[in-house]
Amino acid sequence: MKSFNLIVFGEVALDVILCGVDQVPKRWSILGRAKAVDMFTAGSAGYVAQCFTKLGGRAGIVGKVGYDSAGRFILNGFKQLGVSTNCLLTQRGIKTEISTVVLYNNGNKSSVVSEVPPLRLNEFKSRCLIGGNAFHVGGYLLYPNLWERRLLPWIRFAKREGELVSLDPQMSVTGKWSQPFKGILEHLDLLLLDEAEAKKVSRKKRLIDAIEKLQKDGADVVAVKTGSKGCVVGNGGRIRRITLQGQISFDNWSRRCV
Repeated sequence: MKSFNLIVFGEVALDVILCGVDQVPKRWSILGRAKAVDMFTAGSAGYVAQCFTKLGGRAGIVGKVGYDSAGRFILNGFKQLGVSTNCLLTQRGIKTEISTVVLYNNGNKSSVVSEVPPLRLNEFKSRCLIGGNAFHVGGYLLYPNLWERRLLPWIRFAKREGELVSLDPQMSVTGKWSQPFKGILEHLDLLLLDEAEAKKVSRKKRLIDAIEKLQKDGADVVAVKTGSKGCVVGNGGRIRRITLQGQISFDNWSRRCV
């Protein structure tokens, strides 16, 4: 029996979420107001691991936090949810990534992110990839040192273990979008990204063209998140839209902060 349904590698952070913000003042004399504020264990990899666990799966997180209060908050958050932290490194001399997410009254949102601690494959033992049904990489574009074929040793190891491999790029820290995927796409069972990311990685203006290009370049399944509309999935030459069962609204975010 596998130890985990899912092993997640990548970005781990602390999210400070401000809900119902009326404005972000540019001067000290102006006061911005928020309806609610809270903190969450987060990051591209962190969210996947904990949400999968909430759905009843068994997940392990592979990443890095600093030896600081934010790192301890994240560690406790994972443990409370039942996410395995055996391969979550706590390192002195670095600061845990903190992201401030601002959700405005008009439905728009913005974020400010601190420096992302680098991840190096040689920092982790190969056992971190053993015992899963699937291996997911979250926040790939945040780690330039892992771009192109430099992540392949772990992807190939996971596949030898019989694991499905998926990847979510997130934001590019350098402005490069296509180059990081050279030699990677053909090894992915699932590429998961949003509409803007799909167009930038594929260099296509239309979503349908973007999905077709990414599949042609090697990704087995391409799933594009489209917010409240659900997602658009390309698989085996077919492209179809999958709608959400129910709606995720701004009010849901607000309740989460309470």
